Amino acid sequence: MKNASTLFTLSLFFCLLLTFFSEPAQSQSENGQVSYYKIYSGGFHFLDAKMGYQERADGNNHIRFQAHPRGFIGSLLPWYADIEAVGVLEDNQRYQPVFYKSLSEWRGRPKIRELRYDEEGRLIQYSKKDDDKPERVIEYDETLARDAVNVAGVFVKILTKDMACGRDYTVFDGKRRFNIELGQPNTVSMKPSRYNIYQGQAHKCTVNIERIAGFDEDKEGWEKTQEHSVENHVIPTIWIGQREDKPFKEIVRLQVKTDYGTTIMHLSAENSFSEEE
Repeated sequence: MKNASTLFTLSLFFCLLLTFFSEPAQSQSENGQVSYYKIYSGGFHFLDAKMGYQERADGNNHIRFQAHPRGFIGSLLPWYADIEAVGVLEDNQRYQPVFYKSLSEWRGRPKIRELRYDEEGRLIQYSKKDDDKPERVIEYDETLARDAVNVAGVFVKILTKDMACGRDYTVFDGKRRFNIELGQPNTVSMKPSRYNIYQGQAHKCTVNIERIAGFDEDKEGWEKTQEHSVENHVIPTIWIGQREDKPFKEIVRLQVKTDYGTTIMHLSAENSFSEEE
């Protein structure tokens, strides 16, 4: 159970930082891209992820993220995550959410969370559905939701802003309000390797997540992961770059420290994500 718990903690940390999209059905008036990732920990490749971003002809953008353990680990720990969101980015500045849905499935038992917003981007409904139980509409603190976005909104800005680092982003997930702080950028040059296909300049910045309100007294799994990383002098860090043939930026590398060891998410080749695993 400890290994399963650690996998969930790590996966949730990545889900918190990453929320993108799957294969876009594009037309001439739509812009989209897909990114594939392999996640290694302690030298073992144990997670695959698929993510991306699409600007649609109707003015909305669509984000989706999918991840699952791979191979033998996947057979031992049958977990799957699927997160998607729809929103509008006004004048490349203000992100106005429309819809957000997260699904986390363990041994065929799904947990679904949905956030729905009005035309002004204000949260109007938060609902849960666990396994085969009826959907429940959950009460939430409207003051915690005010002037906050979902996690997807943060990464729309990462993909579209000239400089996403050096900024704070306030997030509300239906219960908890927290702050995602991206540190000041350091421009680095990356070369492709057997693990990562990215080549070119990237902005490297630290990631710090701080609770604001709505949390239980016990520490969250991602907080423990973050603390463990800092204690081991491996501060959670992301690298943001843009490939020549892609319309938007990408997170090309992400690194944290966990019970498994140093965990790194690498940008991978286009065929690395298997729907069947």
